Amino acid sequence: GQYVTITLNQGGVQVKTVARAMESGSYGQSIKVKNEQTQDIFEVTLTGPQTASVGPAPTPEAKLASDRD
Repeated sequence: GQYVTITLNQGGVQVKTVARAMESGSYGQSIKVKNEQTQDIFEVTLTGPQTASVGPAPTPEAKLASDRD
């Protein structure tokens, strides 16, 4: 039931929103979340504590590369 910050990257555009987790999970797992305003339910991939992305989780190598930038 915790809120999760969701990120969607499309080309050079990054969109962030918040949704309520409907299930628990850990890094790299997909969980269902619910947008409280629209009542839409969608699946996201956990990328860190209370953060997730739409689409596959970044690989550990990609995460290390982004941390260096």
